[in-house]
Amino acid sequence: MAYHMHRKDKEITDESELYQIIDRGKFLTLALAKENQPYLVSLNYGFDRENNCFLVHCAKRGKKIEFLQSNSHVWGQIVEDNGYLEGECDHAFTTLHFEGKFEFQEDIEIKRKALIMMIERFESDPEPIKKRNIKEKMLQNVMIGKIKIKKLFGKQSPAKKRN
Repeated sequence: MAYHMHRKDKEITDESELYQIIDRGKFLTLALAKENQPYLVSLNYGFDRENNCFLVHCAKRGKKIEFLQSNSHVWGQIVEDNGYLEGECDHAFTTLHFEGKFEFQEDIEIKRKALIMMIERFESDPEPIKKRNIKEKMLQNVMIGKIKIKKLFGKQSPAKKRN
C-alpha cells in the first residue's frame, strides 16, 4: 500500500538531511511482527552508506531473534526529541522512518566491519576498545544483522521553511 504524508510541509525529502539524522542518531527502534503479534526493540547501530544498510549487534537467542527468523520485514525509526515548545502547544522533533529487510550475517569480515563501525561511532578513543573486543573467536560467536533499506523518509516539526 502506498501512502502519502499528510503534512507535506513537514516532510524531509533531501537525502543529505536524511543521512544527517542517521549520523546524529544514537538508537533506532525496529517494529517486528510474528504471527500477527507486534514487538518493538531499540538498538544501537552502524550505518553503511555505500550499501545503504544499518548494521546491528544482537544476542544469538531471544524474542527478537525468534521474530526476525519468522519475518525479516521490518519498519524502523530514529527520533530526535527537540523538546516541547512552551506556549505553542507543539513539540519539536525530527524523525526518520525506514522500511527494510533484516538479514543475519555470517561473513566474518562483515561482522568485523559492523563492530568497528559501531565502536568508532560511540567511542571517543576507539582503538583500545577495538583491540580488546575484536578478536577472531569473538567474531565467530557474535550475531550481526544487516537491515537493507527499501524506503527511507523523514518528518520534522515544526515545519522547516523551504525555498
